[in-house]
Amino acid sequence: MAEICPFRGIRYNEARYSDLSSVISPPYDVISPAEYQQLRDRSPQNVVRLILGENYGSGRSGEETYDDSAALLDRWLDDQTLVQDTQPAIYLLDQTFEIEGQRHMRRALIARLRLEVFGEGNVFPHEQTMPGPKADRLALMKQTRMNMSQVFGLYPGSEQAAATLDKMSKGEPVAEGTGVDGVHNALRAVFDRDLIDDLAASLSDRQVIIADGHHRYETAIAYRDAMRRHSGECGSDAPWEFVAVALVSMDDPGLVIQPTHRLVHEVPNFAPTDWFERAKENFQIAELPADADIIMDRLEKLAARHAFGVVTEKGARIMIRNSGQRGATGRPEDLDTHILHHEIFGGLLGMGPDSWQKGGPIEYVQSAEDCVQTALSGQAQLAALVNPTRMDEVRAIAVAGGTMPPKSTFFAPKFPAGIVFTPLT
Repeated sequence: MAEICPFRGIRYNEARYSDLSSVISPPYDVISPAEYQQLRDRSPQNVVRLILGENYGSGRSGEETYDDSAALLDRWLDDQTLVQDTQPAIYLLDQTFEIEGQRHMRRALIARLRLEVFGEGNVFPHEQTMPGPKADRLALMKQTRMNMSQVFGLYPGSEQAAATLDKMSKGEPVAEGTGVDGVHNALRAVFDRDLIDDLAASLSDRQVIIADGHHRYETAIAYRDAMRRHSGECGSDAPWEFVAVALVSMDDPGLVIQPTHRLVHEVPNFAPTDWFERAKENFQIAELPADADIIMDRLEKLAARHAFGVVTEKGARIMIRNSGQRGATGRPEDLDTHILHHEIFGGLLGMGPDSWQKGGPIEYVQSAEDCVQTALSGQAQLAALVNPTRMDEVRAIAVAGGTMPPKSTFFAPKFPAGIVFTPLT
């Protein structure tokens, strides 16, 4: 059973920061150097100074950078920029946002989740991870002894949990703020022990699927194991036995998955005309205008098939796999991103799994328009546009014990850092 429990959160002082707009930030892994500076300029107390350090981009090592983060965190606690709630709470976060002109609201509960090794309990991954980010996050965790943000988890819908969350939402927010992404965040702190116990009981038979934050979850496991070795027997309720999570019901109408597209670089002797000819053995290929909106519209109409929009400087094509239909089979090989990475990138371009890693010849891009224009200009050899992965596919893969290639999903929007901190001491 997945076990959640309340905690005494550390938050920006309500008396000074009832509006969190200037101090929250996007997650660490989506912040560019230019955005880092913009966030620093929003407030001397912006959380980006903690999650990426005071000297981000300086070339200093992770431990040196996060020594500074730990010292800054101590100062903010001493001067009461940050204060700890006096009682354990479950936190409720309502996010309001627009995507393509449509307004959405997504509700998450923020709690501590007991850590379980993937495959040994009821917490499941759905994507493969990369080693670099885990080492970086472990350095931050060791120095600050804090979860600065939450792992994003999903759970199968529960009418009882929904009813309890509705009761929890009746109180006024303790803090609100709009991030640089335009998402409005409203945070409530729930101290009512009866409501907390009702919620925990309603979720005790539910599985949790990691939607975003696989690296942070695996880092928390590594930290837990290190603390067990270092601290000896401290009991099953030691703070490092848990990780901070933001959990969203799979039935939440505000749950949105967007596609992540690919740009390909550094393929030796790449000749688009010859490449498309070879691809015809397993794919139907048709030309279409090299316009991102037209390509994505065509892909949407082909959502039941394994279809891809491929753009080179010579123009655009739709590639439709000759065999197979999309479906929540639980087999990774039936996923669009698996076919893209293994059959198109691997089979037709000779690119192995090492090329999927961050900083490699495959670049991951959210904007279809940017992908198309980059390929047409020759700044990338090829752009591959994809349909979004469906929620039923994510769930089927996770519970079957499988994983998807990196960046198979993009759950929008991201949860901000700085909403509430979870101490590990």
